[in-house]
Amino acid sequence: MKKNMMKNFMICSTLAASIGIIWCCADEVRAEGTESSENPNVVVWDDASGNWCVKNGDQVNTSYTGVAQNENGWWYIRDGYLDWDYTGLAENENGWWYINHGAVDWTYTGLVENENGWWYINCGALDWNYTGVVQNENGWWYVNHGALDWTYTGVAQNENGWWYINDGWLNWDYTGVAQNEYGWWYINNGWLNWDYTGVAQNEYGWWYINNGALDWNYTGLAQNENGWWYINQGALDWNYTGLVENESGWWYVQNGALDWNYTGLAEKEDGQWYIQNGGLNSGYTGLMEDANGSHYIVNGKVNWSESDPEEAKLREYTEQVYSEVGRDLRACFNWVVNNMSYERHNGHITPPDGYTRCQWYSMMAFQNHRGNCYSYAGAFYYLAKYLGYDAEYVEGQVTRRGGGYTPHGWVEIDGRYICDPEGQAEISPYLNFYMMPKGNALLSYIR
Repeated sequence: MKKNMMKNFMICSTLAASIGIIWCCADEVRAEGTESSENPNVVVWDDASGNWCVKNGDQVNTSYTGVAQNENGWWYIRDGYLDWDYTGLAENENGWWYINHGAVDWTYTGLVENENGWWYINCGALDWNYTGVVQNENGWWYVNHGALDWTYTGVAQNENGWWYINDGWLNWDYTGVAQNEYGWWYINNGWLNWDYTGVAQNEYGWWYINNGALDWNYTGLAQNENGWWYINQGALDWNYTGLVENESGWWYVQNGALDWNYTGLAEKEDGQWYIQNGGLNSGYTGLMEDANGSHYIVNGKVNWSESDPEEAKLREYTEQVYSEVGRDLRACFNWVVNNMSYERHNGHITPPDGYTRCQWYSMMAFQNHRGNCYSYAGAFYYLAKYLGYDAEYVEGQVTRRGGGYTPHGWVEIDGRYICDPEGQAEISPYLNFYMMPKGNALLSYIR
């Protein structure tokens, strides 16, 4: 009966080959095995046992376990006899083979398990050269040189695309940025998405993806579903605050994110610019107020030479002082005291057309570093004003040493404090003429 089973198997195999079920690749593997085999064991019928077997001379070779051949095919032999019940992997001198109910199954391609792991079978033969992603009934798996590699996490390829592998298994739930030997890639539900351009996350941060690949060369703005972000050499830079340009204009970024709520001034290398709702508004001309005072905007840029040239020039001078001492009121007071020398004038100076008296006294102070009390007061007034203080330039009278009063200029802050830089410079460096409470000043100041 078993002899007839092999004959029937041979007939079925011949029929399968005639209708194209046995693949050409199987024929190639089988032919190679036939030609190169030096195996003396040939599968023959044994009348004594009523089974197929391999013999050594006239005796069944019970020491042989492996894969052997006859004119009908290749078969799995266990302890000398053909084992029709065996399904799995088996070895001979030509390699490892997939056995299905005792016969090498040349039609099988897929994963097979044995006691040593899972293996990739191609047309019945274990393919040690294959590296890629293959499927079985439990999912898709990463195979490395023929073996399922449980240690691999990364991005791997098969004929259908590139896939995210986590501990050897294709993870359909993963969306993020993953690495292989070629770079970093954007994965969407387990699949490398070549169509994606934007900003994506992994455990190390947020990254700029261009056509599926992390682009380390990109610096600029990029978008994802959460907003717009500043990218520096491929990575989202959470530390950056400032203006960034893209093809649509200039935008204000705060801590790495485009801030659509910001309206105010921001600096770039060519000056200060007016930002409205996150974008540089180059069409705006007018006055803008912030904590530092009033700013004249012309075509989006702070330009003190337009609209009010006198104020513009004074603003330029104050910015020069800020660059030296910082934006600190006491430091600015000391700058006036230490950088001016007293110059007497008989009576008030009549300013040129277009200037107020305060503006003209201040201009002389900044330009010449000389002047009387009004120039001292004017210079400090503008320094305080553009720092955002509620400052007032005052021309009044002050007590003098011999009695009576003399004309004098000073600055009042918030209506409560008197600052007298000329008094500090000319009366005594050891007394405090800075932020004297009104009513408790060193001198009697009368408006």
